[in-house]
Amino acid sequence: MNVAGISFSAGLDDPSRPAANALGSVGTSRGGRASSGSGRGRAALAERQERTELQKRYASLTPRERDVLAGIVAGLLNKQIAGELGTTEATVKEQRGHVMTRMQAGSVAELVRFASRLGITPAGGGRIPGAEG
Repeated sequence: MNVAGISFSAGLDDPSRPAANALGSVGTSRGGRASSGSGRGRAALAERQERTELQKRYASLTPRERDVLAGIVAGLLNKQIAGELGTTEATVKEQRGHVMTRMQAGSVAELVRFASRLGITPAGGGRIPGAEG
């Protein structure tokens, strides 16, 4: 199985491998409980790498695209974001498309999850931080 560029194989389909060892590094710790070896370390590394990648994507956004992202996260409609930013709805639609592309989000829900992981949360009752008004 390949998830986020990391390959996983439990080896369950290999008849020459004993079933007890099929899970690789899972063993027993001194307290008698199962431990995952370096599984937590790998998960933490993958988490850091994903966060770094998201930070790079966010850094690629223009300041106005960041404002639009804040509006999206706040749950505002394009028309409302345009009003807050003093621009047209068509411009917001275009900038929203740029945000989706640059953040590599396949849906608004995924974009909101990315923003949450970056610490971008709705604040101030739907007001866009840094917007005039």
